[in-house]
Amino acid sequence: FIAYVSLLEQYHKLRFNDFNPKGEKYMKMYSKSLAELKGDTKSWVKARLDEKTEVRLKTRLSDLIKKFSFPINDSRLEKIINTRNHYIHLDKSITNIFNNIQLRDTNKLLDDIIIQMFYEELNIKT
Repeated sequence: FIAYVSLLEQYHKLRFNDFNPKGEKYMKMYSKSLAELKGDTKSWVKARLDEKTEVRLKTRLSDLIKKFSFPINDSRLEKIINTRNHYIHLDKSITNIFNNIQLRDTNKLLDDIIIQMFYEELNIKT
C-alpha cells in the first residue's frame, strides 16, 4: 500500500508542475499574510512557510483522480490519506483507516490504476 501511494505521489511530482513555492501568486500571499502578523507569531509562521515546498498528498491524488477518471470518491480518498499517514508517521491517533480486507481491495484498485497510468504514458490503448 505504501509503495503504491508513494509511486502515485512521485508520478504527480514528475508530471504536474503546478506548484511553485517562489511563484508570483505564492509570494504575494506570503507577503500579505506575514504583514498581518507580529512578533513571535510572525516568526513562527514565516519559518513554516519558508519550509513549505511540497503539494499536499490530497491535492496530488485529487489531480490524478481527475486526470485519469479513477473510481475513488472523497470518502475513500480520505481513508487512503489517513491510512498512509497512520503507517508513515506511526500516528495511532488517526483511526479512520482501512482494515485488512479494505486494504487488500484498495491495493488491487491502486495496482489497476498504476497499470492504467503506465499504459497511457506509453500510448497503449486498452
